[in-house]
Amino acid sequence: QAQAEIVEDLGSACTLVVEQFFKKNTPISRQLGTLLAGVILLDTRNFDPAEGKGTPRDKLALERIAEHIHPNGATPWYTALMEARLGCSHLSVL
Repeated sequence: QAQAEIVEDLGSACTLVVEQFFKKNTPISRQLGTLLAGVILLDTRNFDPAEGKGTPRDKLALERIAEHIHPNGATPWYTALMEARLGCSHLSVL
């Protein structure tokens, strides 16, 4: 059942996805959890206060799926994700 919800004060839309899984008491697969955690970190700029992104709801959502954060930790993983996101060495014009 689809449900419309517009939340303008969140740092990441993935927070809404995590909340729905927990509301329905539905497990999150390893793959989906990893994707959600990575995007929440990117969208919230790793909760850096200087960036002003992320809310307590985003932080709670990430805490709920903390088992899916890369084993090296959130900050090194965020740095690696940002570098991969900005890198273009793998692209070609062919």
